[in-house]
Amino acid sequence: MRTLPTLARPIATSVAITLAALLGAPAMAQDAPGRTIVTVQGDTGDLPAAHPEAATLYSGFGIDPEGDIAFTDAELETLGMVEVESNLPGTSDMVTYSGPLLTDVLTAAGAEGQPAMPMALDGYQVEIAWQDMVDHGPILATRADGAPLPIGGNGPTMVVFPVLEDSETYAMMQPLQVWAVFYIGTEAAE
Repeated sequence: MRTLPTLARPIATSVAITLAALLGAPAMAQDAPGRTIVTVQGDTGDLPAAHPEAATLYSGFGIDPEGDIAFTDAELETLGMVEVESNLPGTSDMVTYSGPLLTDVLTAAGAEGQPAMPMALDGYQVEIAWQDMVDHGPILATRADGAPLPIGGNGPTMVVFPVLEDSETYAMMQPLQVWAVFYIGTEAAE
């Protein structure tokens, strides 16, 4: 019987916990109004905090969701939907993604001016400077060509930068396009 290498076990366990938590209901339609699709670290103020049952999911990634803000698809839509035509790195297929500006999500979470640190379901995480977000307008996509981003595909959310005319700058932004985003860290609560 084959086993996972020692270092791969925590990652595989984290992914399994994440998928089990996120896929608990059949299909879990992206447009279910009360389902959290992304959690953002920030200054919660009067906003709803992340659900306590999510602690198991986040602990696998070393995240303490205490005081973090949970956003549903409907709440993200109230921030204003923006369409961006882009492609995934390594592909030439253009897709129309839609979702709120990443700066608007951070502002709503009380983290205006802070860098965003989106984390994917596989643990991949990058840091996006606030000024890069202001200058280049990435969105937190919830849909691709009008359809919800599926978990197990590129969802539940995805950071998408519009195609830039300056190919050198666009190439630098490509690694910052994170898909399967479920959590966005910031420096607001640190």
